Amino acid sequence: MRDVVLYAAQFERWHKGANEALIQLGGEVVASAADTHGLSELIAVPGSVEPAALKAALTKAGASLAQLAEIGSHAERFRVK
Repeated sequence: MRDVVLYAAQFERWHKGANEALIQLGGEVVASAADTHGLSELIAVPGSVEPAALKAALTKAGASLAQLAEIGSHAERFRVK
């Protein structure tokens, strides 16, 4: 299983509740930029989160998701003490 999965997401509009939905899934917005089509974001979620669950959580939170594409994965971050 992959630790963290990265998605490129395109939104027609963003809703502040979508960020809370990501946090509840254990995810985060890594980067975001507005463009002519709305808002593009790089999203990271745990590997255990299915794409359908991510889409459902964002949609339920009020975000208008136009496109979601998996673009990669990486290992969990670690901290040096």
